[in-house]
Amino acid sequence: MNESRRVKVAAALACLALLGAGLAEAQLTCTATVPDYVPGGFLPVTFDLDYTGPNTVTALGMTVELPDGCQLGWEDESVCEPDITEVPPVPTANAQTPDPVIIGDPPECAPYVSPIEIFWLEEQAEPTVYTFPMQFTLMVQLPSEATAGQTFTGTCRYRFAAGELTTPPAAATAIEGVCGDATGNGTINIGDALAIQQYLAALIPAIPQPALADATKDGTVNIGDALRIRQYLAALIGDPCAAK
Repeated sequence: MNESRRVKVAAALACLALLGAGLAEAQLTCTATVPDYVPGGFLPVTFDLDYTGPNTVTALGMTVELPDGCQLGWEDESVCEPDITEVPPVPTANAQTPDPVIIGDPPECAPYVSPIEIFWLEEQAEPTVYTFPMQFTLMVQLPSEATAGQTFTGTCRYRFAAGELTTPPAAATAIEGVCGDATGNGTINIGDALAIQQYLAALIPAIPQPALADATKDGTVNIGDALRIRQYLAALIGDPCAAK
């Protein structure tokens, strides 16, 4: 091997070593959380993603596995927009984190079923900068026959100039709760209706059990849910979550 080639090989090996060291120093985390569920109701499934390390993330994707019979709900059926709520990171000057996109839109607003492939699509107009931590929530509808624990799993893929790293699967199991029990104490009482009303009035930041609070099973927590619970407590209806 001549001297010039030897220098080039040595430089390439040094570069690979640096890239490998950068990947080795990367800290990738993905965690999942779910509240209790009601069969046939909607359940928010939240994933928290974080990354620390010397390399710049150039692409981000995720695979979410849903239990049998579960499907991703629609935020706006008129435009077939899936119900994904993202907590946006602090914007960077002249750059932004792109919105999440689901691969493989189903025809005619048919429901998304497992596995769900999500990626963050790069915007052409502005450079993409992924800032962490990042959180997003999928609104999932459970089948009416759902029983026992319902486990949701997510695996995140981070891509760098040096290659791609995958997190261990993050899993969270939802257990069946009492529909109408917004506070999650195991019973339905006036505190559940009050918690919903306080949340809607922005007096509290969140409801302990949002899926259980959705007494009308329409995928959102609103004043109708509080009214149904109050009607139940006044013995005007027999079941706060029964279909009218």
